[in-house]
Amino acid sequence: MSRQAYLFAHRALCQELFANPPRILAILQGPDGGRYLGDLWRHCGRFVAPGTATEPPPLQPEVARIGDRLVTHVRMPPPREPTEAHAVVLVAGLRPDAVDLSGLTTCRYYTLEHAIDIHRDAPMTMLCEWTVEGVHRNHGAGPPADGPTRALIERALALYEREAGAPGDA
Repeated sequence: MSRQAYLFAHRALCQELFANPPRILAILQGPDGGRYLGDLWRHCGRFVAPGTATEPPPLQPEVARIGDRLVTHVRMPPPREPTEAHAVVLVAGLRPDAVDLSGLTTCRYYTLEHAIDIHRDAPMTMLCEWTVEGVHRNHGAGPPADGPTRALIERALALYEREAGAPGDA
């Protein structure tokens, strides 16, 4: 397992986001978003076994405003082991009249994780979530990792809408 990839997707980016959602979302939607993610990847390399840290892969956030939601998608390098993430999706709610991130109301952190279907001994994905309290929630089978990004974003938005206002909001 790439411990560095795991730390990046499951700990570092998640903790950074929940510590200061407006700041991190502003960075990710700005011109330095990719550089910030690369620096965070390198930081995670400090916590892996000697000689196993890698330089960051291309990590470019894709940000879109969909209604009163700000959605950020980050594609990860191909996972090698279960629980490594194919991608992360951040969904932030904004007040309808918001013109910037000062109108942030909620924030959710989703991961599309590599998994193995034990009944078919075949790869699959799981759509999971990290909450602000540090709880990892499994939401069941996810869309195909090689499918359109839109499918993952639609699933994350559906979960967000279903659970908006529940614990885990920023």
